[in-house]
Amino acid sequence: IEAGLGVVLAENLVSSGDRLKLNNVYTYSDFRFVGDAQFGDNTIAGVPPHVFRSELRYDHRDDWFLALNMDYVSEADVTFDNTFSAPSYTLMGYGAGYEVTKNISTYVTGRNLFDTEYISNFSTAVTASESSALFYAGDGRSFYGGVTIRF
Repeated sequence: IEAGLGVVLAENLVSSGDRLKLNNVYTYSDFRFVGDAQFGDNTIAGVPPHVFRSELRYDHRDDWFLALNMDYVSEADVTFDNTFSAPSYTLMGYGAGYEVTKNISTYVTGRNLFDTEYISNFSTAVTASESSALFYAGDGRSFYGGVTIRF
């Protein structure tokens, strides 16, 4: 199940034509074996049951924006026998940008602002232990900037 909700919290907040908006996306996954000889009705490894992303964004009428965002990913089974899992994590970030013209814009973003250690991806296995090489570390605190050109 996937659901999204965007809500305009305020308009004309600081100046005429500006907007404060809250955008949310939530995904729920419940994939299972059904009566499998080896795994019974276990959940299928590799997919976190809950993923949530939220962004609070301020758009100014002078073509610039500021945004704060949050990503949450729940604990997920790594093994098909459901005895080993990857922990949940929450990341915070920001974004800002300016539309120079209708075809050119600039942006800066910051990700994982609190430098959280997390597992961003993993391989699945029938069984595993703490010493299994199945995990991939997520990126630390990082900052990006760029220019977008539309043709």
